[in-house]
Amino acid sequence: MTTAPPADATTLRRQLTAELVSRERLSSPRWVAAFEAVPRHEFVQRFTLPGSATVHYVLDADPEGAALRLAYSDASLLTQHDDGGTPTSSSSVPSLMALMLEALDAHPGHRVLEIGTGTGYNAALLSHALGEDAVTTIDIDPGLIAGARQALDTAGFRPTVLCGDGAAGAPDHAPFDRLITTCGLHRIPPPWLDQVRAGGLILANLGLGLILLRLDEQHTATGRVLDYAAFMHIRPAADHTAPTARDLVASATPDRPGHPGRFTRDLDERPVDLLVSVVLPGVQKVVQHRRDGDRLLLGHTASGSWARVSPSPDRQTADVVEHGPRSLWTEHLDVVDWWNRHGRPEITRLGFTVTPTAHTLWLDDPDGSALLRLSD
Repeated sequence: MTTAPPADATTLRRQLTAELVSRERLSSPRWVAAFEAVPRHEFVQRFTLPGSATVHYVLDADPEGAALRLAYSDASLLTQHDDGGTPTSSSSVPSLMALMLEALDAHPGHRVLEIGTGTGYNAALLSHALGEDAVTTIDIDPGLIAGARQALDTAGFRPTVLCGDGAAGAPDHAPFDRLITTCGLHRIPPPWLDQVRAGGLILANLGLGLILLRLDEQHTATGRVLDYAAFMHIRPAADHTAPTARDLVASATPDRPGHPGRFTRDLDERPVDLLVSVVLPGVQKVVQHRRDGDRLLLGHTASGSWARVSPSPDRQTADVVEHGPRSLWTEHLDVVDWWNRHGRPEITRLGFTVTPTAHTLWLDDPDGSALLRLSD
């Protein structure tokens, strides 16, 4: 049996770039050149794959090149977890990164702020395409920042790298023409609206949606959902441990009497998932598989509210157990009803208007009648 020769990073990089072009995720020459030139493997020296956190890949201990080939696959590579096992840093799926960089519509002369440095790979792509002097990137985690700086230096890029709270932006380096997030958000932080020029763009992962917003002279941002996305959520502190599915199961399983309620198969629709993520920020959902049938667990850590929903075999009704000041099941059904009432729209018909004090969800037209003001 012959051993496959070690993978060649340059060849693998070209193959990945060609794949992204053929799938129409990349088209602009500057981004094609960036993906062909920037060595992703320098930013992911150690990683695991989603769903296999116990299998670690280390590039320096990989003579057959399996880790290097994975580094140039269209896959998310997890590079850090918190104490609860929740991933806190990764190198995102390259096809999603390509889609976002193309949508950002950044050109030489534009100044870009990236929220969520992570491995530093995205900052390197931005630096290659726009020049390192145009790029500022920030992350709250000192360990990630140290690793990103080293990897960026090894790859030959020196953008402005800051350690701090990305929700506050980078006021000392503002204004910016573009702001891009590589972390998930419940809401757009107000400081960002002041740090992006009028006419500038904010590209962010809000809930489960990728949204592109344009700023006006009054610091109001308006734009549509482009696609689905699910980045790791922005952290309030480097040592923050996110609630896990295990935590939700533990809190929502005490025996107590329930009540009959309505159930709907529409909860399985992806547009409903996206709507729930932005209308009900911070609400976790876990499907618990049991011998007597699946049940749905909902939880909101901040309020201490939870719901346990056991659908009937025909999935028309359910036994509902709830606890806390919020009726999470009723709130979910209200979102489904809004979606049905407005014709079950696809996500690209949805948009947002964001001011320093409010987020408004709209359908088709920001000045239309289908408006939904979102709570914090």
